[in-house]
Amino acid sequence: KQQRWGRIVHLLPSLGRRSANGTALSNTSQLALMGYSKALANELAPFNITVNHLVSGPVETDFLTSSVESEAQESGKDFDALMRDTVTSIPMGRLGKPEEVGDLVAFLASDRASFLTGASVVLDGGMRQIISQEHNDGTTRNLPHSPGIPHRGRDSRLVHEHCHIHSRIEPPPQCI
Repeated sequence: KQQRWGRIVHLLPSLGRRSANGTALSNTSQLALMGYSKALANELAPFNITVNHLVSGPVETDFLTSSVESEAQESGKDFDALMRDTVTSIPMGRLGKPEEVGDLVAFLASDRASFLTGASVVLDGGMRQIISQEHNDGTTRNLPHSPGIPHRGRDSRLVHEHCHIHSRIEPPPQCI
């Protein structure tokens, strides 16, 4: 606060993709951290400190490999089949790369992101396609979004705003 500058970036895995036994504590703590980030962003904004969280989808890491191996052992399913299912569930048809996550974190921690605070930035190859609108009373309404289908009418402004907030530095094609 004394320096009147700072960046806080919380890294979170994608929520709700594979809800399994034993994930209640993890999912609950992630949602709590998301709420904490939003509150902290408001509190620290006057000091030029931004607080955001990056929600990432499946990324090529040892952690992903071990998670899928554990799931294969618990379910009796084939590891390769589970990995194919994971990749198939991603509209971009591939896993994320660690350097893509690193580049986005570097951006969020830079001066170029000085007007971005309290945001949930999603980096998941298009897996999570929800557009939300926050109302003045604090409630949120989620709107489904299908890739490649342009939105028109009363929610077109909402889609445009969402795409720029959740873009990965450049707006995705469906947002232009």
